[in-house]
Order: sequence, then C-alpha cells, then structure tokens
Amino acid sequence: MAQWMWALLAAAVAVALLGGLAWRALVRRRRRSDASRAYLQGFRYILSDKPDAALEELTRAAELDARTLETYFALGALFRRTGEHERAIRLHQNMLLKAGPEAALRQQIELELGQDFQKAGVPEKAVESYRAVVQASPGHKEALTRLRELFEGQRSWAQAAEVEAERVKAGDGSRAVLAHLLSEAALGEVDKPLALELAQRACQIEPGSAHAHFAAGVRGLSLGQAEAARQALEKACELDPEVCSRASEPLLQIGVASAREAMAGQLSKREHPATLLALARCERQGGAVEQAVQHLRRALDLDPRSVEARVELGRALLEGGVGEEARRELEALLAALGQQEPGFVCKSCGHGYAEAQWRCQRCGNWDSVERGTAISAESPGAKAQRDGSGG
Repeated sequence: MAQWMWALLAAAVAVALLGGLAWRALVRRRRRSDASRAYLQGFRYILSDKPDAALEELTRAAELDARTLETYFALGALFRRTGEHERAIRLHQNMLLKAGPEAALRQQIELELGQDFQKAGVPEKAVESYRAVVQASPGHKEALTRLRELFEGQRSWAQAAEVEAERVKAGDGSRAVLAHLLSEAALGEVDKPLALELAQRACQIEPGSAHAHFAAGVRGLSLGQAEAARQALEKACELDPEVCSRASEPLLQIGVASAREAMAGQLSKREHPATLLALARCERQGGAVEQAVQHLRRALDLDPRSVEARVELGRALLEGGVGEEARRELEALLAALGQQEPGFVCKSCGHGYAEAQWRCQRCGNWDSVERGTAISAESPGAKAQRDGSGG
C-alpha cells in the first residue's frame, strides 16, 4: 500500500513538472512571438521615417527578447554610417536608460555612444563616454584605443600620450607610439622647459626613436643648448636617415660649418637621398652651389620621385645662374613635378606623400609611411649621364 502511494505521488510530481515546463515553453514562445511583432513593427516605423515610434517598438522588442540587442546595436551602427548621428545617439541613450545594472552591456552601449558623439562632431561627449567605460573597467582596450585616436585626430598630443601610457601600463600599448606622441607634444608645446622635458621623456621611453631625439634637439636648441641639440639631431639622423632633411634646418641654425660636417659624416656612413638633400642645403648656405647641385643630382639618381630634391635643385640652378643648359634642366624639373608619383607611401592604406611622415594622416598609423621602392621616372641627372654615355 505504501509503495502504491509513493508511486502515485511520484507520478503526480512528474506531471506537475512537465506541466510547468510546458507552460514555461508556451510563455517563452509567446514572448518571442510578441518580440518578433514588436521588432517588425519597429522596422516598419523606420521605413516610414518615424524614428521615435521605431525606438519605442525596438525597445519593447529588446525587453521581450534579449537576442534583439545585437540587431539593436547593428541598427545604431547603420544610423552612424549613414550620417544619422542624432538617431544613433538617441537609440543608444535609450538603450543605456533601459540596460539595467549589467556592466558588460552598459560598457558596450557607452562605446557605441562614444562613436556616435565622435562622428557627430561632439568630441567632449565622446570623451565622457569612453572615460565612463575606462572608469568602470580600467585598462579597457577598445575604449582606450578609441580615446587615443580621438585625441590624435584633434592633435591633442599630450592627452593622447597620457592615454597611450595607460595602454602601455595595461599591456596593450606601444612604447614606440608613446614616444611619437610625446615628441609631437614636445614640438607643439609653448612652454620651452616643459617641451624639452617631454622630448627627453620620449628618449628615455624609446631610446631608438629618431622622432624623440629630433624633438629633443629642436627643443634644446630653443633653450640655447646648442651642443646638446647638435648631438641629439645627429643621433636622430643615425637612427633614421630620412630625418636628415628635417634636421638640416635646425643644424644650420647652429652653424653652417657644423651642419655641413654633421651631414658629411652621415653620408660617409650611408648614401641616402635625404642625407644628400640635407648636405646640399648646407652647401648652398655656405655658397658652394656647384657641390649642392652635384649632391642633388645624385639624390635624384637614387630616388627620381623626390619632390624635395627636385625643388632644391631648381633653387640651386637659379642661384648658380640660368644658362642654356641649366634652363633646359630646370624646365624638365618643373615638368616632372606635375607628373611624378608620390615619393612616400603608407604601407597600411597606400596613401602617398611628397615628404617623409611620422604618421599617416589618412589611416592614423605610426611608422607606416616609407620611401617608395618603385621608380616611375628618370632623374635629369641620370638622363644626362645616359645620353652622354650613349654618345
């Protein structure tokens, strides 16, 4: 009798459990159906250009079925891409109000909202959103990256450097990029002692940064520290020969003889178009125009696409007196300037530049702009040598 009663009780419990599961499945199915209807109605409102009604229905859909959140995010991204920044902002602000306490979800919404404000041209609000993410999750990789890129776009180098320092501390940043940012901050700082301090900090962080040593040289020179400046500028040229063309101007401020000696020393270590260009400038300043022309012709032999070398050669020819031969060569130079391809190309996005760059202005990558390797034109000097040897 007892066994029979226990069996009946077990059966009743099983029926109750199955009934409960069936009821929950029915409720879930009904909720999904309601969510689908709300979701479709929301998109009907979008197509009818009724964004407020669409937001209300899509919010209801998200409340009924959390899986619609991904579509919600996709919708916000679509608004942002199509320039509907106000709609994207309202959408994500509404999501934030209804997100609840879940940290990961709120961070994701704040990231989207930051991008909305950034695209809408409201950077201070974008900073607030990204900072909210970092405050809730210190070292957050995406938030810090976007924050740094935002400051870079504003040319707020010191603030960008602070963010990159946070990334380095979190293990995601780059000491090389941090040195670049500190160097740019140093070159743009009006407080001269602070500028030199920033440049020296960049040198300490990344001793192999030509940008950092160049900034230290320029800012040291502004404080009258000529010898230290010369050493820093020469170090920058050793680390990267492309810096020679930039460094020639501050070196010439120290003295023509000193600048010429420095560039001649660099040339003895490695023959490079930028070094030849810098040495030619020193020769011109010292009155040795013929030697300058020879160096510039050799620079164009090495890289016929060098706009800087062509312009400098034109100036040297004018200074040396425009004879018939020089006039023809000058005309050829001017014609080539309008036809040649950029001498420097970003290896990340392919954007071209006439001069060397620390950072690509299009894609924002550092150390991605390199001197082109493909030669598309022949220099006047090389052409003259070929014609002469052909008799």
